[in-house]
Amino acid sequence: MKHHIRAFAVGLFTSALIILIVFFLVQDSQTPIEDVKAEELIPVLEDQGYAILSQEEYISYSVNGNDSDNKSATNHESEDEDTVESKEETENNKEDEEENSEEESEQDSAVEYKLTVETGMASSEISDILENEDIIESASDFNNYLEDNDYAINVKPGTFELSSDMSHFDIAEVITSYN
Repeated sequence: MKHHIRAFAVGLFTSALIILIVFFLVQDSQTPIEDVKAEELIPVLEDQGYAILSQEEYISYSVNGNDSDNKSATNHESEDEDTVESKEETENNKEDEEENSEEESEQDSAVEYKLTVETGMASSEISDILENEDIIESASDFNNYLEDNDYAINVKPGTFELSSDMSHFDIAEVITSYN
């Protein structure tokens, strides 16, 4: 009986040793996603039907709420729906023209400001200064943008030239980059 138990224990030990060796020596055929470059992933994702946007394009799309791609993709709708869409497009075009004229007048009167960020300054302080200097419209919106996009912890000390015609993204990129 002793002999059978020893043989069983030796078999378990040998199996565990073989599994351990295979585990450490055989390389995994899959590459971790962190090791794959973005340039390699983009064609694969596009082949699978995904649209790839840069961060700037995504922000622009989400802020402007562009539906033009969705409208062009639905060509099989009835004529009534096409008529409604054309009316909506006309209204959207009018709104875009009004926004463009407002932007042009804002660009003519763009406010320039040199922001000095000191070590240890909170993002809320920076937002308040920018609102007081008419660079941004809402300090709380800009501060939320900085926190939501992980810019708040990356603000660098220095002096930065900002203007009121810059987007939240542009301002955040400037104040988080090294001069």
